[in-house]
Amino acid sequence: MQRISSLTSLRFFAAISVLLFHFPIHFPGHLGKAYGLLSAHGYTGVTFFFILSGFLLSTIYSEKSLNSKLSLVTFFGKRLIRIVPTYWLALLLTSFFLDGTLRVAKSQGHLFERLGDVGLHISLLQAWIPMSPFRLHWNEPTWSVSVEVFYYLLFPVILILIRKTKSSISRICIWFVITSTVHGLIYLIRGGNWNQTPTGTFRDILSLPFSSLTVFLFGMLGGLLVKELTKLRIDPILWKIVFWFGCALVVLFAIIDQETNPFAQVILCTGMTLVVSSASQITGCIQQFLSLPLLLILGEASYALYLIQRPVDEWLKFIWKHPPSTNIYHATVIIVSLLASVAIWYWFERPVGRWLTRKYIKNP
Repeated sequence: MQRISSLTSLRFFAAISVLLFHFPIHFPGHLGKAYGLLSAHGYTGVTFFFILSGFLLSTIYSEKSLNSKLSLVTFFGKRLIRIVPTYWLALLLTSFFLDGTLRVAKSQGHLFERLGDVGLHISLLQAWIPMSPFRLHWNEPTWSVSVEVFYYLLFPVILILIRKTKSSISRICIWFVITSTVHGLIYLIRGGNWNQTPTGTFRDILSLPFSSLTVFLFGMLGGLLVKELTKLRIDPILWKIVFWFGCALVVLFAIIDQETNPFAQVILCTGMTLVVSSASQITGCIQQFLSLPLLLILGEASYALYLIQRPVDEWLKFIWKHPPSTNIYHATVIIVSLLASVAIWYWFERPVGRWLTRKYIKNP
């Protein structure tokens, strides 16, 4: 599949939104209010990544076979080569600070559980068990990568089931309605706050990756819908309308009361799905902007940016004991993370990925 430059750039905006959420900078006046609204909802960048992943996989593999052992090995091999090297590098960069956590766990009699949790992080399985007091927050953003691996495992099965329904525009829309309904119900069961840590046995189960599988399905259905719509050769202006309508839904999500509105997450996922789907087909000034070389480089480095923010934070705290202010410190974390992510992508992630692909992947 030809690389879609617009989606590559959008990955950067998703990653930087998460970074701004973790390291907000406070400005005075109306600028501060607007920026505060943006940074307060930066966590939705993770939702965007899940939707984008489902969209790309369904677009790439909708007409490919994943039934044979070789095709499955190739599929999973490509996915692991894409995520594991940089993931392990980010864990390695924070491992220096792991010793203190293990010492505290040993003094409290929880060393065995903590070591087990380290093993879960290394094997990308930390998000596959219910929330527990033994979970070790070793580079916290890596939880979403663990969820992504879960989606990869289910993707071939979901694709086969969707193919059996003989996808058409009407049937895909029906699946959208079903997915939206299930997604809204899960949101209500979780207690009206998608990002809170559930408590109790049943809500512990809802912290598992399958409870957010509907987010991935939004992306998959978006990819399948675009496949069908491109056969109709619709007017390019319609893609622009869909793009801005999707953006409007994302803004609507940010300004409504998400605590009490059961449709909040449905609005967000629908909006992001429309943005991703239309951005893959859009032309004109929007496509030209999203194809700027700098944005493409930052988009390619977005995965490293997402994972490197906590290692940068830990090392800066270790080196810089007394920063002048929180704003200056957070700005420094953001700048260093941006520079480090580009360096990691250029000198580590890209060359290692290419070498592993040549060495282990047949028919890359």
